[in-house]
Amino acid sequence: MLQSYTGDYTGRVDCTCVVILSCCLNRDENQQVNDFLLTEKDMQIWVDADACPKAIKDILYRVAERTGITTTLVANQFLPTPPSRYIKFLQVKLGFDVADNEIVKRLNIGDLVITGDIPLAYEVVIKGGHAINPRGERYTENNIKELLNMRDFMESLRSSGIDTGGPSALNPRDIQAFANQLDRFLVQQGGKGGINSS
Repeated sequence: MLQSYTGDYTGRVDCTCVVILSCCLNRDENQQVNDFLLTEKDMQIWVDADACPKAIKDILYRVAERTGITTTLVANQFLPTPPSRYIKFLQVKLGFDVADNEIVKRLNIGDLVITGDIPLAYEVVIKGGHAINPRGERYTENNIKELLNMRDFMESLRSSGIDTGGPSALNPRDIQAFANQLDRFLVQQGGKGGINSS
């Protein structure tokens, strides 16, 4: 029944039709309508942009144009972005975690955040969002607490003077892993391919 109403969806939903449709459906079917509208219309991508590599931002720009998903870069310094109705830039004040806090404040359930900051990813996941880091790792309820504990442990080692080294430079394999993960996520969420779709 639901399929017959959504088969001709083109990216815009008439509110009057939704209200009428909701009155005609049972509870389970109504939830399907709500989930459909959230996935297809309301999901946004937020980018923790100060430390986001250029190659990753370039992928996100192409995905925004391909899918029509609003993609907002948040940073405490000005970043040039391509002219696009789907790509936005939000500059915040300088300060520790100011950009992170702004992303969490604006985040809606179901939104995607691109970040390598594990504490930020934790806040995103517990608020009902999704998070992927620039190397293509997906942060989920199943792994985020363990990753946060490991991050805090390594931080304590560094604070005590132990050299734990740092992450390796982003390489082409990492970039491809990110593109693949993002593409899988978009297909799962709304049937829209990202960077790997034809």
